[in-house]
Amino acid sequence: LKSAESRRLLASALDALDAGTLAPVLHIDLVDAVQADGAPGLQRRLEAYQRKQQADALIKAFRAGAITGGDARKGQQVLMQNPLAECTRCHAIRGRGADVGPDLTRIGATLTRDQLLEAMVEPNKRIAPGFGTVGITLKSGDRIDGTLREETDSELVVLTGTPAEARRIRKADVAERTDPVSAMPPLGLILKPREVRDLVEFLSGLR
Repeated sequence: LKSAESRRLLASALDALDAGTLAPVLHIDLVDAVQADGAPGLQRRLEAYQRKQQADALIKAFRAGAITGGDARKGQQVLMQNPLAECTRCHAIRGRGADVGPDLTRIGATLTRDQLLEAMVEPNKRIAPGFGTVGITLKSGDRIDGTLREETDSELVVLTGTPAEARRIRKADVAERTDPVSAMPPLGLILKPREVRDLVEFLSGLR
């Protein structure tokens, strides 16, 4: 509404947030309402709350709210259609998508809501086995960049090129390598908090 009365109500809800008495299920809705209103004073209070939580992304300041509630149908739309997230460029679900990242068809049976959120907003914190981008320098001087798909005591299997092809590399030939890095960008920096919450709700139901 962007009226004086609606802004007083939002300020009151921010007071409850600061006091720790606002129910987590309302956190993301409050963020959404403040951002939609756009009043500088209200926005500054959100930013102050984020700093207080020592969060480098707004969604990280509202972890409890991001794993509570949400709209699964809208979350599916984010996964399949959002042009910023582009989830299906790397992930498959029920046979649709790519295999650069883990298959999401039953991800809700594998990860908790909190783990799903962490995977989205801090993708490098825990990389699924067999996935992650590595840089390898061979003793010959050649450089190989790709996705680490498999590793044994004696060799690495790296997916390189488009379309991706598996390349086997003997560890004895490796001069230097980087640790695996997720190819997925932190979604908290490119999606709205409510979109992240909806995505958590949708993925948690995939079993």
